[in-house]
Amino acid sequence: NRPKTFFFQLLDYLDLVPAFNNVKWVYYMDLDILMARPFVNLISGLDRTYHYQHSTSSSNLFFFRSCSKNYYANSGFFIMNRNTSRPCLKLWQDELESNSDRYMDQYSLNRVFRNIENEERVRRRVSSCHLHVMEHENYLAFVKTNEDMIDMMKTPENYPSLIHPFNSAVGDLDVDLYEEFVAGGGGA
Repeated sequence: NRPKTFFFQLLDYLDLVPAFNNVKWVYYMDLDILMARPFVNLISGLDRTYHYQHSTSSSNLFFFRSCSKNYYANSGFFIMNRNTSRPCLKLWQDELESNSDRYMDQYSLNRVFRNIENEERVRRRVSSCHLHVMEHENYLAFVKTNEDMIDMMKTPENYPSLIHPFNSAVGDLDVDLYEEFVAGGGGA
């Protein structure tokens, strides 16, 4: 079983559909992430903060910081440039496929971050791939507990753009409460 390998082919799929010829930026988002605000607000806010639409000369991927201390970034949402991000995706894919014992996108992404860091710090070479970490700020919240959902439901006007159930908590979240959360505005 090889979960999440399809995002490595996303840019290739876009090339097959002429209607997507003018698409420059691709936003990947896991299916369990809820949109709580209009997507256009998220895109413009992230670009104002991180200026990712101006970084076109080298291979870049943009991720949110992980809520786990064990990882640099969360692979559930990322931004890639259709024309330049392929080398970074290839590094990540190669790392994922070379670690068949730990075939996890999050683990492999963390290893790519460390490899690039070592290449630049130890070998004093600039990597051809640049992985950027974006802060959650008003853009992303991780729902870890039923209490998190209850607190957020009290002030839906303060929801961030994206709401992501924390993977290890999914089995512990109350299904009825989660459905009420989504119906009440937790998902746009």
